[in-house]
Amino acid sequence: AKLVQAIKAMGAKRVIAACIHALMIGDASEKIFKAGASEIIASDAIPSKYSEYSVAGPILKKIAEEG
Repeated sequence: AKLVQAIKAMGAKRVIAACIHALMIGDASEKIFKAGASEIIASDAIPSKYSEYSVAGPILKKIAEEG
């Protein structure tokens, strides 16, 4: 939430919080939105209501390269 506030203070019109593992413990997502984020997006590595993209493709690609 502090980073969202800092980015907004620098003049950003819109802040999207993006992460790999969306561990929204307690009121974490509420704090992020209250700080000014317009959206939270995350991978499906840990499924959540914010999961919008899959990490399966890059993982499978790496396995194929190493295999």
